[in-house]
Amino acid sequence: TVPSACGSKDSSGHGRRDSQFDDVALMLARAEVANDLLYSNPKRVVIEGGSLLADRDTLQSLADVASPTAARPPQLSMGMAAAGPDCPPQSLAGASAAASGGSRDSYKVYPDGDERALPEFILNCKTMVQLDAATGAWEAALDELPDGDFWRAVVNDLDGLRQRAPLHLSAKIRAGVPPAVRGVVWQTLTRARSTYLQTVYTQLVKEYSPHERVIRRDLTRTFPRVPVFKCEGGEAQQRLFRILKAYSLYDAEVGYCQGLGFIIGPLIMNMSECEAFCVLVRLMETYDLRGMFTEDMAGLHLRLFQFQELAAAIAPEVMGHLDTHGVLPAMYAPSWFLSLFA
Repeated sequence: TVPSACGSKDSSGHGRRDSQFDDVALMLARAEVANDLLYSNPKRVVIEGGSLLADRDTLQSLADVASPTAARPPQLSMGMAAAGPDCPPQSLAGASAAASGGSRDSYKVYPDGDERALPEFILNCKTMVQLDAATGAWEAALDELPDGDFWRAVVNDLDGLRQRAPLHLSAKIRAGVPPAVRGVVWQTLTRARSTYLQTVYTQLVKEYSPHERVIRRDLTRTFPRVPVFKCEGGEAQQRLFRILKAYSLYDAEVGYCQGLGFIIGPLIMNMSECEAFCVLVRLMETYDLRGMFTEDMAGLHLRLFQFQELAAAIAPEVMGHLDTHGVLPAMYAPSWFLSLFA
């Protein structure tokens, strides 16, 4: 088993470890078969080793859809996608969930503030003690998941999966990581298990930050409808405060930005405090979230430009309508990226 980033290693017997290794090997073989099926799918569009692998007819159909002058079939309007000539249109999120064998209800988009958008186990936990117990039971959750063997292979042999079944791995992650194992999977994907960062965090939380007053002022504004965050001065808010303070010291150039709380919040709800800090650092440094929070916000400007170009290519009628009325991405999209869509 994989040890907790800030906890003790599980002392399992050799027989159990051998059994788990056999399970991972079997899962890798299954994933490789699924990956080969994806490679043979004529609708695939893959960039591998710097080369584009795709069917010519598929690329042409994508170009036709992206063209502003192309005739658009009715089922492609209003964010709907055709599942096939004999299938009714379904939402993109629903299509992804269906492809992964998941429930479409798991991927619904709810109104802002609607608690149904949260995983049930988070809604059922009123205290951080309860939430820690729920997120710490990820190994038991793997045994109950229909595709638990796959996610166990992700946790125990991510490099093997990436090498042998990259398309299958990407498709499963894009369809959504099961809520009960998100914490450990996020740590694995970001390679956040770092003894150095753990040591740094335990030192930084003891120090004073000039941003403390502003951080405390903003705590109650972060996920006020989530049960564990509702209690002012409660454990969830205290963890959020400590991580924000530690990061403001860890990266003095960035310091503190209000949007960081909305990135840290979901981490706190899925893993321990120390683990959340380690994942935050990896997100900021390895995945370049940091560029959005520097003084010039160069990373945010880049993402807004990318969003505008992609949206104009994919939904030219919508973007043209917004542009006609002077509604620019900079007026509505920054909070999406600064909060990592939280």
